[in-house]
Amino acid sequence: MKDLNESDVDDAVLTEFFNKVAFFLVYPYFRATLTQMAGNMEVPIPVLPVVQQGDAAFSDIEVKRPETKK
Repeated sequence: MKDLNESDVDDAVLTEFFNKVAFFLVYPYFRATLTQMAGNMEVPIPVLPVVQQGDAAFSDIEVKRPETKK
């Protein structure tokens, strides 16, 4: 993996990774931040739904790649 170049990873693989892994890694932090913000503002804490794989799909992700040397 250390020799893998960013341009070698297909956009479809990145989209699949985001749909299956990245969203679910970020979601708990989003929930915690939202809860903390509501507490700081002294408003009722919003109830967020439990999200399961397949509930959220991101198919139109635009992948911006830095210029790389080949």
